[in-house]
Amino acid sequence: MLVKFLMSFYEISRKYYYLLDNCQLSITYMSEMGIITERKSRGYSGLAADRASIPAVGLNVGDKYFSTDTFILSVWDGAAWRDIGVKDLITWFANPGQWAIGPVGGATWFDLDLSGAPYNVPAGAKYVILLMEVYANTAAYATIGVRKNGETPTYYPFQYSYFGGHGYGAEWGQQFCICACDTGRIIEVQTTVSGGTASYFQISVLGYISQG
Repeated sequence: MLVKFLMSFYEISRKYYYLLDNCQLSITYMSEMGIITERKSRGYSGLAADRASIPAVGLNVGDKYFSTDTFILSVWDGAAWRDIGVKDLITWFANPGQWAIGPVGGATWFDLDLSGAPYNVPAGAKYVILLMEVYANTAAYATIGVRKNGETPTYYPFQYSYFGGHGYGAEWGQQFCICACDTGRIIEVQTTVSGGTASYFQISVLGYISQG
């Protein structure tokens, strides 16, 4: 009878066992997909700079820290704090910096440093929000693309414009995109011109994302 009861308990509720871990009761569920642990976690709060003063010894996976000055909620993953809640994830510039160049081409990627004027993207930015613009004139076909510095993706944000498109002469193409930047706030830009030389390009940085 006892054996039958235990087998039924296993089939209905799977298998549970209890452990005492750093004086915290936890329940581990053995399921077909893996192991799920339910644990009563600790909660901390204070200034963001004070989070590092909490000793790692004694922390458990799932412990939380709320930074009262930045409004960021962090969770301990067993080795480090991971931010899961952010304030001001996106920062928009009141006066976006612009970069404009004349006719270029050759499909060569080159670096564009966004850390200084006119962009002034601050340290800590991980992505930039861009407006790409390309102008094609005098029978030219022009394109502009961006990517993260040091990467070579197959697909990337891209905009084209060509003379005579949509039944008109000169054409101005625009596209908004988000592009990852490196720690130096550098992205790579590629421009191409085919069939003409009177083409112009412009990139405006509308804002940046500091988390993610």
